[in-house]
Amino acid sequence: SSQFMEGGIVDYDQPSLENIPNELEALVNDYVKVIEGDVQQRLADMRKQIFEKANQMRGMANHLVQQDLSIQEKARKLEKQKDAWAKEVAAVKSKTKASSDVLTLNIGGQLKLQSSRELLTSIKDSWLEKSFNGTHPMKVEQTEQGEIIFVDRDPLPFSTVLKFLRSDMTIYPTFSSGTEELFFAKELEYWGIPNTHFEEKRLVARFPPELIQNLK
Repeated sequence: SSQFMEGGIVDYDQPSLENIPNELEALVNDYVKVIEGDVQQRLADMRKQIFEKANQMRGMANHLVQQDLSIQEKARKLEKQKDAWAKEVAAVKSKTKASSDVLTLNIGGQLKLQSSRELLTSIKDSWLEKSFNGTHPMKVEQTEQGEIIFVDRDPLPFSTVLKFLRSDMTIYPTFSSGTEELFFAKELEYWGIPNTHFEEKRLVARFPPELIQNLK
């Protein structure tokens, strides 16, 4: 609406230029308040969430501590049981040591003989030792008389090897033929047992005695 006044027309619908900065400032202040209020609310929500998570983690930590204490207690009980079992095993081993150290062997399905585990494992790092010290599984037959270990070898050379070992390899066996001695040498070779006597005989057969003497 407009009114006529002396000197011209005054339009009351047009805003005053002087009021615009104040109105803008008021709008900005209102906007800032809204933003600040929103930020404060968000911060409050975040603090609440952090507090809740902290409580959850505290509860989990307490639970883990209780579990750890329970595990430690179980470990102590198991350790006591282990010690008790070890004593029982040692007692059983001491009672059965004599019988377990004597092995019954079935050689090639033709000969059964007995030998001590100590003798069979006397040559260190040999295949014979590794076969009877538990490193490699053996074919074992369960019978009423006990365990019988099957050894898939020729009975005569194998039994001769055991005789040789019983003399601490100081008494070389006698043979009825060169073939029999060769089988014995092959048996020693199979089990990884040194046979210096046989090697010397082979050298003597191939080279002059004076050359062999110089090699010694």
